[in-house]
Amino acid sequence: MKNCVEVFVEYFKVELPRLEQNYQWKIPEIEGFHLSGQKGYLPNIELKKYFHQKWSRSDFTERLNLAKQVVSDWGGVRGNHQSTLRSYVLELQKTIPDTPLKGVASYSKIFSITDMNKYAIYDARVAACLNAVQWNSGLKDGQAFNYISGRNNITGHSGKNLVLLIRKNFK
Repeated sequence: MKNCVEVFVEYFKVELPRLEQNYQWKIPEIEGFHLSGQKGYLPNIELKKYFHQKWSRSDFTERLNLAKQVVSDWGGVRGNHQSTLRSYVLELQKTIPDTPLKGVASYSKIFSITDMNKYAIYDARVAACLNAVQWNSGLKDGQAFNYISGRNNITGHSGKNLVLLIRKNFK
C-alpha cells in the first residue's frame, strides 16, 4: 500500500512540469509591479520575488504596509485589522516564529514572501487540493489537512454555507 508521501511525490512528478500551462491565477493590480493583470505561474513567482525584495529592504512601517498589500490586494483577504497584520509582522522578527497563529491563510502569505524556501502559503485551496490528491489516489491511511474557512465558491465559502469541512480550532 502506498503511503501519503509516495502519493504526493507521484502526483507532483506529473503536475509540476504542467504548472506553466495549468496555473492561471490572475495577478491583481499591484502598484509598482510590471506584470499586474497577467495570469500564470511565472508571473506569480515574479510577484513573490518582487514582494520579497521590497520586504528585504523595508523598515517596520513599510513592512506593515507591504503585509496589507500581500494579504489584501494579492491574497484577496480584506477583513484583517491593522493590529492583526502588525502581530504577524512582529512574529517574523523572531528567529523561530510561533505557529499556528489564528489566521493562517493570511499570515502564511506574509511569511511566504519573507522566505520562499522556508514558508508556504496554506489556505482553503491548498487544504482542499492536498486532501483531494490523497482521496483521488485511493489512499486509505493518509494525512488529513485541516480545511480553512474561506470565501472560495469552489473549495468552500463559509459565508454562503458552501463548506467542505471546517475544524473550528484551526482558523
